[in-house]
Amino acid sequence: MRKNKSCSILMLLITLIFIAGSTSLAATIKWEASGNIDGFKIYYGDDKNALNKESMTLIATVGKDVLSYSLDSISLTPNTTYYFAVTTYNAIGESELSKVKEYTPGDQTPPAPPIGLKTE
Repeated sequence: MRKNKSCSILMLLITLIFIAGSTSLAATIKWEASGNIDGFKIYYGDDKNALNKESMTLIATVGKDVLSYSLDSISLTPNTTYYFAVTTYNAIGESELSKVKEYTPGDQTPPAPPIGLKTE
């Protein structure tokens, strides 16, 4: 597939949303794009030195009306930095990667209960 310069990603960001009634966070990658677009491909990887389509993992292909993707659908290791990028595609081909955004999920494990408590 040849490089496609007729469409591109204008903005890419990752948002964290607190889930109501919980201490958990939901991470979502969002983007804006322009041009003759049929859809988007979302990539990720954990190697800062291998940020290209060949080295990153394709996690989803979505239609042109989809402008976000929940990161809850993939298994991410806490305290590991991941790198995310999006491409556009159409009948001509696929664009280059968008600007890469990094995300490090926190540890969602609740703390251990206190020990050695004394009551009076």
